[in-house]
Amino acid sequence: MKFPPTKNRFLRQSVRIPGSAAAILMAAQGALASTCTSFAPGVPLGSIDFTTLKEASGLAVSGQNPGVVWTQNDGSGKRIFAVNLNAELLLRCDFGSVADDVEDMAVGPGPAAGTNYIYLSDAGGAQEETSVRNQIRIVRFPEPTVSSEVPASAPTVSATGVEVFNLTYPDGSYDSEALLVDPVTADVFIVTKESSASRIYSVNLNTAAAGSTTVLTFAGTVDFTDPSGATVSMDGSQIIIRNEDQARLWNRQAGESIPTALTRPPVAIPVIGTPSEPNGEAVAFLRDGSGYLTISEGEFPVLYHFAAQCPRAPTVAAPLAGQTVLAGSTVVLEARISGEPPPAFSWKLNGQPIPGQTASTLTVPNFQIANAGTYELTAVNSLGSVTSSAEITLRTMLNLRVTEVSSQQAAGGSGIADWWELTSFEPAPVSLAGWRFNDSGGGLGSAFVFPAGLTIPAGGSIIFVEDLTAAQFRSWWGTSMPAAAQVVTYSGNGLAFSASDDGVRLWNATATEDADTVASVDFAQATAGVTFNYDPSTGLFGALSQAGVNGVFKAATTADIGSPGLYRAAVPVPVLTITKSATGIRLDFTTVPGGTYLLEFSGDPAAGTWEPTGDTFTATNDDGGFFEVPLNGGRSFYRVRAQ
Repeated sequence: MKFPPTKNRFLRQSVRIPGSAAAILMAAQGALASTCTSFAPGVPLGSIDFTTLKEASGLAVSGQNPGVVWTQNDGSGKRIFAVNLNAELLLRCDFGSVADDVEDMAVGPGPAAGTNYIYLSDAGGAQEETSVRNQIRIVRFPEPTVSSEVPASAPTVSATGVEVFNLTYPDGSYDSEALLVDPVTADVFIVTKESSASRIYSVNLNTAAAGSTTVLTFAGTVDFTDPSGATVSMDGSQIIIRNEDQARLWNRQAGESIPTALTRPPVAIPVIGTPSEPNGEAVAFLRDGSGYLTISEGEFPVLYHFAAQCPRAPTVAAPLAGQTVLAGSTVVLEARISGEPPPAFSWKLNGQPIPGQTASTLTVPNFQIANAGTYELTAVNSLGSVTSSAEITLRTMLNLRVTEVSSQQAAGGSGIADWWELTSFEPAPVSLAGWRFNDSGGGLGSAFVFPAGLTIPAGGSIIFVEDLTAAQFRSWWGTSMPAAAQVVTYSGNGLAFSASDDGVRLWNATATEDADTVASVDFAQATAGVTFNYDPSTGLFGALSQAGVNGVFKAATTADIGSPGLYRAAVPVPVLTITKSATGIRLDFTTVPGGTYLLEFSGDPAAGTWEPTGDTFTATNDDGGFFEVPLNGGRSFYRVRAQ
């Protein structure tokens, strides 16, 4: 099966591999001596759409997260990236400032049985073309878990169990850009970058102490010029070494070492090469035997797939993924299944065939309750079959919550009134046109109807205030209230809140029964000048606000306290430090735990128009974060915004 060149999205929730698919994957892991040396020309799977990966020099297919690929920048960056087979960003992982020039990466075994480890080769010329090094490093840590869901804002996690090993060449100084980790023996091989025969050095780190210095063992040479990347198949039976414009493949016999296998004549295999793949350095075998991937340096680089053309039964590279979807949405189900000859596909829903569906992708428009259930995709060719399945669940309610209510204001204030706040916990904007609300004593018949065009942004809040204009409300609460918070005026008989006990009822535009609410809260006896608030740590509503907690502040003109526009404390404006890096400009910024930071650009800051680059950083501590931007990216102005 040749993957289509278009950028299709996988499903957006958890992955569950059915029994038959799991059996195929396990069988592949135990297989020996793959011998296919025929591969189709490269087909683009998608292009990287975040700017912080612009000098990709390493690539490794995940050992435990189906359909996930790791990549990293050349140089001293402290981060690796997890993408799916559409090149969409899933996760950033920080491993610390422990490397000078990371050139290649691999996933392989380590000291703990059954655990996959990330290996990073800090072995390059320290960012100078002609530099060589006598001492290099290997950075190793257990592979993080990655969700197959494509997030609106990719999270950043810190690697755990990071180990750094210092390695010394026994006979000189070299530049190296190619790393191999033997999946059979866990031996690590460094291949130097030579203009003729390149040198191979080996070490096994499973008995070495982190932080120690070990002398590498010279293990032989390989007749290949200027290697810039390397990979070993999942079963250890095949080896690829590449440079910018060519690649070679070696078959390895059972019981044979990698250096010995590299002494035999190789087979030429395709790469994209220049100019489409400028300075192509990265290559990685897919774990299901369906071929290999490449990526190159440059902004928005393309992830290419080279399909194996030898006869084999269908196997799953990326299974169907389950998800929960909203009624009326369009759902796309897709799996990466390949085989030779190309398999035929069929679909079932809850055990019943879906007529006319013969592709590996299934689109279900206007998803309703009748469409929910277990979807199965079966691929069959003359050598076998495989089935992948996923559970698709219907979600009828949006995650919108009432996060604050003011039912009795402080005495003596003028220009003040009842108000309540609605906050969205959805990843995308939601139209509220035609939605309705009332207090606990009223129903749909006397509800206030939201105006046309009203939309609540992802993660944003709207304040609904009785009779006051937005300007009057802002004058009351002052500049501590977020400037971006929307204020909507409502009025009507019976909509005033009772100070003794009352509630808020919210319905969407299609509700027909009073009980069919999207969100509702009840509150008891009010304390004058103190709002009822939402606790983001527990997800519960109803406690009285406390000054300084979860963003609560004092109003500008009265003694009222509350947090309009803030259901939690605002993230402080980040402080930037700007430096020039080897490849562009680095923007370091201060962080607070839990804060999310977005990189934005503008062609004209005076116009106040800023656009997201797609790069985000979620802080797990206060150690700070950073973005890198290219010097030749065609954008003049950048900023970091706390969300």
